[in-house]
Amino acid sequence: MVSLAHQLHLLVRRMDHYADGLLAEHGLTYRRFLTLLIVDEHPGATQRAVAERTGASEPAASRLLRSLAEDGLVAMGRTPGGGNRRALQLTGAGRERLAAASAAVGGSFDDLVSALGIDGAALSRDVTRLSDALREG
Repeated sequence: MVSLAHQLHLLVRRMDHYADGLLAEHGLTYRRFLTLLIVDEHPGATQRAVAERTGASEPAASRLLRSLAEDGLVAMGRTPGGGNRRALQLTGAGRERLAAASAAVGGSFDDLVSALGIDGAALSRDVTRLSDALREG
């Protein structure tokens, strides 16, 4: 019998793959989308904070953020007195792309959950509780 932990791991991988497909029409991968979401939720965040929140190495986060900046989606300004650290924020184009991509991904998953007769609000609460418990360790 497959454990719940394994089933959840497979679900997350399938969701990431599914999201990549939905996001392709918006010119994003799931990792780029997640990075835009993090920068939006934490204006002024640093590259290190993005790396920590995405689970990427700092060099990988640096390359990703540079690519998003080259695409005009993220602005990378210097932090006052922060040496080489950069404060990140979404550009207008980044906010627009994130909004469109969020609607595509969120709506699609919400529709699927609803079509399966699953209480989305209850599932969201349970997932949040589980995630919080794992984070608190």
